[in-house]
Parts: sequence; structure tokens; C-alpha cells
Amino acid sequence: MKLTDFGLCTRKLRLEYGLTLREMAAVLSISSPYLSSIELGERKLTEKIADGTMNYFSSKATPQQLSELRIACDKTINSVPVSMLKGDDRNLVAAFARRLSDGHGIP
Repeated sequence: MKLTDFGLCTRKLRLEYGLTLREMAAVLSISSPYLSSIELGERKLTEKIADGTMNYFSSKATPQQLSELRIACDKTINSVPVSMLKGDDRNLVAAFARRLSDGHGIP
């Protein structure tokens, strides 16, 4: 399973500051498996958890790290999972995304 932007950023910060998933989850009043599933994109990141994470790292992280974390939270919250789509539907979404990222816009 691929980490979300939120997952990548929070794991990097936790490792850098010697914090565990369990410690962070306790501060957010959620279980560590639940937090892990959010990081992996198996569960949706909510504004409440994103804000709690920002508050959690606000006294530890640098302004640059906090900015990166906010961007990662926003990207993860605004992402649309396609893992539940089947074959042709998934390919159609991928082709549409490629077209947009190539600057071709919507036909």
C-alpha cells in the first residue's frame, strides 16, 4: 500500500523528532491502527485529524516543515481514491489525469 502525502510527511516528522505512531495517535484521541490506516490512504483524513496533527507538530517542527505538512494535509484531504474502481474505469481516470497533467485540458 502506498503512503499518502500526509502519511509520508507525518512519518518523516515522527522519525526526525523520535515520536511514535502510538504517541501521536494518543494525542489525536485515535488508535494507532486507525492513524496508520489514514497514512496509508485506507481511511479518509479529516480536517479534525489534520488540524490536530498541525497542532501536535506546531511546537516541534520548523516553519518550513509545518508548511510542508499543511500542503500534505490539503493534498490528502482533497485526493480522490481510485482503488475501488475496476479495470476500464480505472484506466479512464488514469488517462484523464494524464491528459490534465500534460496541459491538454478537458476535450
